[in-house]
Amino acid sequence: MFAYGVVNALLSLYSKELVESMLLVGLPVLALWLVRACLEIPIGIVSNVISKRRLMILGILTSSSSYLLLSLTTDIWQVTATRMLAALGAVSFFVATISYISEQAASHVRGKAFGTLQAVESCALTSGASLGGYLGGLIGFRLTFAVTGFTLLATAISAMISGVMKNHEVACKSSVSRTKIALQARNISKVIKFKDMKIASLAIFGANIIEVGMTMVLPIYAKYALNMELMDVGLMMGLRGLSVALGAVIVSILFDKLEAKLRILSYIISFLCAITATSSIALTKSTALFLVFASITALSYGISSSTTPIFVVSSVPRHLIGVATGIWRAFWDVGGFASPIILGVVTDVVGIMYSFHSLSAISFLILLGILTLWFSDQLSRTILKRLREICGGEFIKPRKLRSTLRQIFKIYLIILYMVVVSLKKRDATHSFKS
Repeated sequence: MFAYGVVNALLSLYSKELVESMLLVGLPVLALWLVRACLEIPIGIVSNVISKRRLMILGILTSSSSYLLLSLTTDIWQVTATRMLAALGAVSFFVATISYISEQAASHVRGKAFGTLQAVESCALTSGASLGGYLGGLIGFRLTFAVTGFTLLATAISAMISGVMKNHEVACKSSVSRTKIALQARNISKVIKFKDMKIASLAIFGANIIEVGMTMVLPIYAKYALNMELMDVGLMMGLRGLSVALGAVIVSILFDKLEAKLRILSYIISFLCAITATSSIALTKSTALFLVFASITALSYGISSSTTPIFVVSSVPRHLIGVATGIWRAFWDVGGFASPIILGVVTDVVGIMYSFHSLSAISFLILLGILTLWFSDQLSRTILKRLREICGGEFIKPRKLRSTLRQIFKIYLIILYMVVVSLKKRDATHSFKS
């Protein structure tokens, strides 16, 4: 995720230097998510019958190669080809990681396990995006991509030498038989019948449309509409990574304490935040408010992306977790594939401001779909009864829990305030000099 953060902060700006059309700027992103969508289910099936460790190392090596090749690109088509290679590496690594955690973590602590994973990933994403913006302004795009590739290569080599996870390899070390894979493929129809699986897949589809869209549009909007410097853009992307981590921490603390029927609240809160923040970005000209709303959209994504794997692994039998992981990640990838198409067309036709309004509308439709699925086969009076219990404070008993969440949120607000103040001072300095 560190390497992904470095490249993610710079990719749309690098593509913008190669082409003018936003639809073509989104082409590498579109190719990345299209390939991922095609590979998620097959690799999810294979992950059930081969070593997770080998799959992870393969993913790291492939991603490293893609970043090294990205540093040599000279046109948008070459950039697109390297992102397709990066897709293979990303799918291999993340499917193996999620399947491994699902198998190792007990059901009553999966919320903490996946929340911790998301928080660690987000911290890596935060530091990667901040460093990416700094290095991009200091040594240029291509050299930054090369340094990232070599760093990832060193990580893969150290993992192979150290023998990480060797003691936890899947018992079936024999060669992958066609029979095993065929049996796993038949389970796809079983998995998609679970209601929680449908909700989780729809939610991650919508969440990734929003997140990929924001990642593609925000750096360009910040640099060309708000005249932010490249290092400030990297700082903004880093702060968004911190917001994703906060969302993951909230989920890790609360999810295991929620009853199964109340876990849908995490999705409701997430998409309400996305609806509000994306529409507000289009209405503000203030750099500080822009930063706040951009962070709220990332917070929303952190909640959704951390909730989804827990929803999935809690709704299917243990032997179907690999297939289920491949399915929901395929929906995640389809969302990433659809986002650059939608935003590229909207931005080229009516302007970049309307891309934020379109994301707000998509958030509303996804939330409506989630609620429709959730209420389809149970009485609303059960939910209302539980909501009354929440309002009465019966759902969160320990004061310590509320105090912990309050402190975490205060720290987040302090960091956000410091960043906003520093940007305001820099804007004041620039305006005084001019």
